[in-house]
Amino acid sequence: MKNFIKVMSLIGLMAAAGLAYSDPITDTYTKGDILTADTLNNIKSAVNQNDTRVNILESLTAGTNPDYSGYGVPFAADGATKNVVVLKRTNNDGSGSYSVRSRYANSVEQISIGGVMTTRPFIANYVFATFDTNEELTSLSNYIEAPLTTAYEDYVVEQSTYDVNTGAKTITDDTRSDLWVGTSVGAIQTGEVIVKVNGVQTGLDQYHDVRTLLGSGAIDSMSFSDLMGFQRLYNSSLSYRVRAKGIGDVLRLDDGSRVQKIIYYNGSGGTGGSLAGTPFDTGQLFDGVFF
Repeated sequence: MKNFIKVMSLIGLMAAAGLAYSDPITDTYTKGDILTADTLNNIKSAVNQNDTRVNILESLTAGTNPDYSGYGVPFAADGATKNVVVLKRTNNDGSGSYSVRSRYANSVEQISIGGVMTTRPFIANYVFATFDTNEELTSLSNYIEAPLTTAYEDYVVEQSTYDVNTGAKTITDDTRSDLWVGTSVGAIQTGEVIVKVNGVQTGLDQYHDVRTLLGSGAIDSMSFSDLMGFQRLYNSSLSYRVRAKGIGDVLRLDDGSRVQKIIYYNGSGGTGGSLAGTPFDTGQLFDGVFF
């Protein structure tokens, strides 16, 4: 609960009216008590509020309201600027990491499939940069996902590491398959992720999401008009994250109070934030490599 309160205070979000729980009926009654107007009003208020909540929950279960689609980073169209999101995570000791996510079509990048370099129609590129307590860059790696099927369940992965002093790139590659098996009913989504490498199952992850529309909110100087909260239990890890429609994650709070929040985005018709002070800042070693 403390973590949830912290998240809400960080970005000043307000949940939609009607989703709040009503106060419990605290009155107690014994034989011979006199029925007063205050008692009746208390009961009436609690019943009416709970009736509103039940109607909302029924509509969520029916899957008709609200619309939960589009709360991720879409693929940029052919010839368009890459859709890029950059988040910064800070640990309790001051160390942390940057996470860069870009998705785009019509890539000129090539990856190895069975030793043969080839291009794919869509690319999803994920970058991870870690820094120490002095904010010195300690490692940088990325992997590129290139779908082999239209369902995007099977894809080639080009995994790379970079020398943080010279920028030299070392590539390894493999083929993966993430098969999402689950159900989504209104505000609740449950299921499992079957992870395969070269056709051999290597892992099984289970997840449970409870989703809530949050309305508008802001992180630092960036404002968002369409936000959704995720209360996620993934295996044994509990996290709370907030996504903006058409952009994806803008805030995440993990167990241990590690906070990850958006610092830059370019996509879906808008740009916000700044890369100043990051390894991708103008003139830095990795400036422009992933953007």
